[in-house]
Amino acid sequence: MTSEKTLTISSFIKLKTSELSNAQYYNERIDRFMEALEGVSHWDNGEYDLSDLEKAWNDTASKMPYDDHGIQSV
Repeated sequence: MTSEKTLTISSFIKLKTSELSNAQYYNERIDRFMEALEGVSHWDNGEYDLSDLEKAWNDTASKMPYDDHGIQSV
């Protein structure tokens, strides 16, 4: 398994946050994501398959993006 296909939860959140420009995800968004990962298999090193992380992330997104994070600066 290559490191490009697995990530820790914190690395995945950092990756998603880096896609925002000077905005942060709200704690409620992160909490929903963490709850969705409960019971999901992970590797001994604490990493999850990227596909599992993406699925949990997408499944827990709000319909309105700004319900999940602050406004991005341009």
